[in-house]
Amino acid sequence: MKTENGYELTLSLIRHGRTPMNEERRYIGRTDQSLSENGREQLRELARTVRYPEGELLFVSPMKRARESAEILYPGREQIVIEDFRELDFGDFEGRNYQELKSDAAYRAWIDSMGSKTPPGCSETMEEYRGRLMDGLGRLLKLAEDKGAERVNAVVHGGVIMALVSACTGCGYYDNQVKNGAGVTAKVSWEKDEEGTVKISRFELADRFGPGSDHR
Repeated sequence: MKTENGYELTLSLIRHGRTPMNEERRYIGRTDQSLSENGREQLRELARTVRYPEGELLFVSPMKRARESAEILYPGREQIVIEDFRELDFGDFEGRNYQELKSDAAYRAWIDSMGSKTPPGCSETMEEYRGRLMDGLGRLLKLAEDKGAERVNAVVHGGVIMALVSACTGCGYYDNQVKNGAGVTAKVSWEKDEEGTVKISRFELADRFGPGSDHR
């Protein structure tokens, strides 16, 4: 919706369904893994019981688990891929779980940093990760404005949701953890400068839905 100073819309960010690595509580970032059969069945059940937000546009991470989830939750809808919405590369921790890592000093230091440090062996710093996601959000908002959309959805990753919300609101990185199939809705306002760069002026969480929330 156009406003006096720019544009505003309602954005819902939804975490993908479970993968085999999720079920084993392993860190999954760059690994492009499909949903598990249990993950697919959980999403099918959620699609029947949860009031997922409707939207005029459906955005997705390019990774299989996000695209497969989007097809289950919003069957037949066009998916607009935002390449920058890939999950974080967990570096040396990729594919491993807490039991395997709990005695690793580098792992403990990373956990204690509350999301501010970069996992060893990671292909990008946390600052680069957040910058990439904000670039992706800017592309999403520009596309939504071009198409005149007022409500849009994005099926992405848990880390993407935490990083975007913390970057836009100033809250802690882990303050907005969501379970597989759950999500958050935000009211977003922005304007563009002379070079067309998106400047977000408002990012206000308005709702939570899905597993682990009060909204069903």
